[in-house]
Amino acid sequence: MTNQPGSAIGLLADGTRLRIIAMLAGRPMRSSLIAYELGLSRPATSRQLALLEAAGLVRSFGSALDGRARVYSINPAATHRLIAWLAGTGVALPPPPGDPALRAIAEVVAASGLSTDGSA
Repeated sequence: MTNQPGSAIGLLADGTRLRIIAMLAGRPMRSSLIAYELGLSRPATSRQLALLEAAGLVRSFGSALDGRARVYSINPAATHRLIAWLAGTGVALPPPPGDPALRAIAEVVAASGLSTDGSA
């Protein structure tokens, strides 16, 4: 992975990775649940998550309930880059608890009448 400024955000040109980011904006999730929700195999989902983690967009930690499972969340250090990029894409995000910046973006996108797939 390169360290060029736009390289991490460039990963979101892929629809699968964009959907993962949108899902994680709502709450942290186990990789197995992400795979299930996306209809992908666990190995395919793990590859996408590894790319996002290497780029610094998401982070992972061990589950408190099951130490073998990995839980993924948005990397707080990347929040402002993600907000700026998503604001221009029309991707509607569910308002996550406790993050007024993401909640405000979600409200603006919802008020614009755009669907979650970016269509009008």
